[in-house]
Amino acid sequence: NASAGSYTVTVTGTGGCTATASVTVSASSGNSVAITTNKTIFCPGDTAQICAPTGHQSYLWNTGATTNCINATGAGNYYVTVTDNGTCTASSNTIAISVYQQPPVSISVNGDTLKAYNSVGYQWYFNNGLIGGANQDIYIAQQNGSYTVLVTDTNGCTALSNAVIVNVTGINDVVIGNELNVYPNPNAFGTWQLVVGSNLIGEEVELTDATGQLVWKSIINNQKSEIELNVAKGIYFLKISSGKNTVTKKLIRL
Repeated sequence: NASAGSYTVTVTGTGGCTATASVTVSASSGNSVAITTNKTIFCPGDTAQICAPTGHQSYLWNTGATTNCINATGAGNYYVTVTDNGTCTASSNTIAISVYQQPPVSISVNGDTLKAYNSVGYQWYFNNGLIGGANQDIYIAQQNGSYTVLVTDTNGCTALSNAVIVNVTGINDVVIGNELNVYPNPNAFGTWQLVVGSNLIGEEVELTDATGQLVWKSIINNQKSEIELNVAKGIYFLKISSGKNTVTKKLIRL
């Protein structure tokens, strides 16, 4: 194969007449062309961009694409043939693309407690709306409705679960006053923020474990306060009474 460049030939006939012809050979003539990619493995639903150098007359990928860059959406081997000057062709190297498996995702339901499994990241949704701060593997449903969870695995790939319908039962959750909230719940630190209506200031608050044993009690002095307890992992119940009304919240220490 000739190297790239311009070539000239002169021929001489029997009568001493001469003729000269020239041809330019492109860099791709008889040589390979290098293609590159921004990634060789990606998550389901993502793509990898694979490109050949610009400046060639035409491109034909093994996918049938005719641009100098393509977006690979699936696993496989990718290569291109470029053409210059109408007939001079060059074949590229082959790039192998892989796709991670979709993360498995499922939800188990135990009363008002939802649990997902085997991932490094979680985000819970209620009726398709994001629940702020709900990013643990366990979530306690606060309302009747549809719940899903988006999980993230060690490769950074995500998957959304099927929806589960939860009917919150078994917990006496009569709202006293205009506000009652305990967050983050569940949490791994044993520290909760308690927000109550103004009419609950001065009332007693108790925390019991799953066996009913009293773990902690105090008086509510402010509408917003912090509960910080060095308690073991498990399920606890926060109870506030006001007159004939009582509200109980299930708390989980991860």
